[in-house]
Amino acid sequence: MEDGRLRLHIEDYPYAQDALELWAPIQAWAEEYVNICYSGKDEAVASDEELQGWWVEIRHIGHGDHSQSSWWGSMSTCADLTDTISALLWISTGLHSVVDFGQYPFAGFMPNGPTATWLHVPEEGSAEHKQLLTDPPAFFLASLSSQRQATTAMGTFETTSQHMSEETYLGGDGDVSPSLDPRVVEAHQRFREAISTAHDHILSRISSPSPHRAGPSNMPFTLLLPFSGQGLTGRGVPNSISI
Repeated sequence: MEDGRLRLHIEDYPYAQDALELWAPIQAWAEEYVNICYSGKDEAVASDEELQGWWVEIRHIGHGDHSQSSWWGSMSTCADLTDTISALLWISTGLHSVVDFGQYPFAGFMPNGPTATWLHVPEEGSAEHKQLLTDPPAFFLASLSSQRQATTAMGTFETTSQHMSEETYLGGDGDVSPSLDPRVVEAHQRFREAISTAHDHILSRISSPSPHRAGPSNMPFTLLLPFSGQGLTGRGVPNSISI
């Protein structure tokens, strides 16, 4: 942390770079919205019975096995609520997009991301171990799924990595203000503009990829570029989890 801003120890870390580009406007939007709804008063958050009931349910029912962990917030201030909303927005947008829409681009080639291997790690001195030492690639390929199993997995990856024509992206067209309150409308517009700026920043990194962004395969990391077209694009951050 420097001057109140988060700094990366490893600057050429594509996921972290792009994630911070999106996290900043998400957090700013959540903070503005919370302060509008609760007039910036912590006591209004603490006394909101419906909100507090929701938080108790999440902690003690939804995550009862971890309900006594020390990392739970108290949900007693505007900052507590802002942090929670920011995390939920991030999980359902950026984090989900990285996990979902990169499936086929990275794992569609089965040796790059096999769903299962069918041979044990050979014991030293065994015939299998000698085979491994003699021809490692052949041994590895022999351990992968059958052609039929691999094709089924590839088809699944391709289907779940597609963007539909009606997709609504984070901060894009169709991402509308949740309220007609002029203060909320203006805050949401600032959020959309910030996401658009983040899109441009990320696109500039993709256009001139660093060694870690592209790697030996020369396949740049694009999964957190907010906007995308239809189809199998390897980019695009929808504003909710949808398959």
